[in-house]
Amino acid sequence: MEGPLEKFDEWLETNTDLLPRTKKQYRKVIMQFLKQHDDSVALKDMNRFLNEKKISFYRFPFKFFLKSLDRENEYTGLIKIRKKPRARHGIYTTQEKIMDLINKILDPVYKTAALIQFYTGARPQDVLSLNKKDFEIKENGIVIYFGRWKGMKEHTSKIPFPEANCIIYFMNNWSKQFPFLKGKGSDKNLIKWIDNNYRYYLNEITLAAKEVSGLENFRPHDFRRNLAADIYSGTKDLFLTKEILGHKNIDTTTKYLAEIQGEDSSREMVERFRRVKKE
Repeated sequence: MEGPLEKFDEWLETNTDLLPRTKKQYRKVIMQFLKQHDDSVALKDMNRFLNEKKISFYRFPFKFFLKSLDRENEYTGLIKIRKKPRARHGIYTTQEKIMDLINKILDPVYKTAALIQFYTGARPQDVLSLNKKDFEIKENGIVIYFGRWKGMKEHTSKIPFPEANCIIYFMNNWSKQFPFLKGKGSDKNLIKWIDNNYRYYLNEITLAAKEVSGLENFRPHDFRRNLAADIYSGTKDLFLTKEILGHKNIDTTTKYLAEIQGEDSSREMVERFRRVKKE
């Protein structure tokens, strides 16, 4: 008689959505569970195992394990492990140092992606998802239409000449429809394709950042943080900073600024801008 692990192995083998390394990780978790609970497939034992490990990632292997047992409807019965997000402060530096970092990126694809982030403050995922049709050359620069794919928030940014020249040159000499996405994929599974390429992009940024003093922990989202800091320091206009970054809530904008100004001063700034004047 086929056991639970054999059924899971068979299901993993026929699944085409999961990456090989992901399948390996999922199988390792389920093997550990079955070994500790004598091949038990009871939901209560799964929850006991999850509660003992307290690793939020472990819930996903059990989701597919239940699916392989034709018990997918029981997934909602699994306990949720709430992991407190680790606080991470951004890296704030000068424009000159950021450009130095960008110039040290060897891959021309991700070097161009970093330039777009630097000039527009766009999120890394928004840049990676760009289609060639999202670029429009105007008389005084290039307009980039972000978020026109897969329900992402739509917004537009403009990069003037001469800064736009290097980006236009890249776009004109790159034949792929999605210029910043490598490997196999399609617009049908664009989100997964972007996630895979984000890891490649992050690796390029990390390698380049190690060569610039003080930027060893620089990450793609820090392009956005630094633009926010530059805009606010130059204008002292919190709402303008919010609009340029496309934030829905002004609290998100102040979180960026709180990292360089201190939480107290940032909170006072929000209260000042939100205060309703009494007649």
